[in-house]
Amino acid sequence: MGRRPGAKSPAPTTRLPLVHLASDRPRGVVAAHLRAGRWQKVGYGTYLPVDATPDPAAFDARTLALARVAGVARRLRAPVVFSHVSAALLWGLPLLRTPAHVHVMHPSRASARSDGAIVRHTARLDDDDVRSVAGVRVTSLERTLLDCAAMLAPVAGLVVADAALAAGADPEDVARRAHDAHRARHAVRMRAVVAYADPGAESPYETVSRFVVLRDGLPLPQTQVPVRTHLGTVWSDWGWAEFAVLAEYDGEGKYRGAESATFMAVELNPLPERPLRTACLAPAVPQQPSTRAPRQAGRQSGAGSAARRERGTPDARARAGGADLAQECRTRRGGRARRA
Repeated sequence: MGRRPGAKSPAPTTRLPLVHLASDRPRGVVAAHLRAGRWQKVGYGTYLPVDATPDPAAFDARTLALARVAGVARRLRAPVVFSHVSAALLWGLPLLRTPAHVHVMHPSRASARSDGAIVRHTARLDDDDVRSVAGVRVTSLERTLLDCAAMLAPVAGLVVADAALAAGADPEDVARRAHDAHRARHAVRMRAVVAYADPGAESPYETVSRFVVLRDGLPLPQTQVPVRTHLGTVWSDWGWAEFAVLAEYDGEGKYRGAESATFMAVELNPLPERPLRTACLAPAVPQQPSTRAPRQAGRQSGAGSAARRERGTPDARARAGGADLAQECRTRRGGRARRA
């Protein structure tokens, strides 16, 4: 567990997108803007002005999701706190899947006439669990991490947990809350994700590739492994220094030609005499990561061959991680997915 010097951390959203509400305009005006292509509907009675940016393509999935949050913040009169994946968006944390719903904490349940795009959670919030981001109330980083770890599939929850720790969530507070959450819904899944969260991951795909080896029962890898070269110190995404094995997400694209030769010739401290093995673990469909594709890539690459041979020793068994994550994967497949 470690952070590479100079690594960037996720930053919270500073401003929500400008949106218009249908309730503020005559129906004919709204229809005219839609026909002219000046507005884009993003949610119930919520419209995003297309001419607000010179490049309409800049409205990516996260921008549209944040626009839905802005619309809900303006439409709801009751005091709510944005939570779960909506809070993750506001904190600037990466998500494997952009949420189609807006999640809020509210003491009362939704009525039959409520907006179906809003998911209400009635769990109790302490004052310390509430922060202000981009002018709206949102759950704290620590609470957001725990909520996402409990609600999302393990790999998606781990992506949020890694990023939240990198963004400054207190790991001791998170661990204490997870340990005390005996009766919380999906507490087992939450604790499994929290146990293996690591702020060293610098992208969602680094987390996904690390999740694969944890799920498959390999020893717990170290993130951001420093490697000495004659050009200076370089950093591998993760690996096992004791086995002289390094792993790089998209390593084939990053190290080609002369750069590849340089990388393969580095000394791995503290075992410079042992051969260095590298692996490329990349999902087959980068836009929509799947835990199935990394599993196949991991097997074909042979990245963990040395680790697999060693994991039967007592010390390796003590270091091995991911058994409960694997169990949660099996449980998740047989259960019903929560709305994101």
